[in-house]
Amino acid sequence: MTYTVLKLLHTFGFVAWFVGLIGTTSAQVAVRKAGSADGRVAAWSVVNRLIPFEIAGMIITPLAGLAMAISAGMFKMGFVHTKLLLVVIAVAFNVLLLVMRKKAGAHVTSGGPELGAALKRMAMFQGIATLMLPAAVLAIMFMR
Repeated sequence: MTYTVLKLLHTFGFVAWFVGLIGTTSAQVAVRKAGSADGRVAAWSVVNRLIPFEIAGMIITPLAGLAMAISAGMFKMGFVHTKLLLVVIAVAFNVLLLVMRKKAGAHVTSGGPELGAALKRMAMFQGIATLMLPAAVLAIMFMR
């Protein structure tokens, strides 16, 4: 593949991943604030619809980025390693978040303190995963 195609894939993956994370964050807030079981279920369905964007971006972004760095001979540069570390951290926290969402999904209809505790833990993991993505962009801007 050409460098341009890899760059487009990398950018598309980043946007899909970031939009998925931001969208699921908003939907999880709606789940927490919903006053009824129907409201929680409706908001949780939005979370479930956005998860594929996260997963696709989480796969496409690092793979296209690595291929791009290797094909352009940039893998020896320090900023690539810093960016890769930030992306690995984002992937790890996002995978943990996906597991946590499966467990929290069982409590959506009943609500209660179990759901509240699960959403609180998820918010922390989601925040870290989300913030690693713009941090990786900043790594390129300032370290290149």
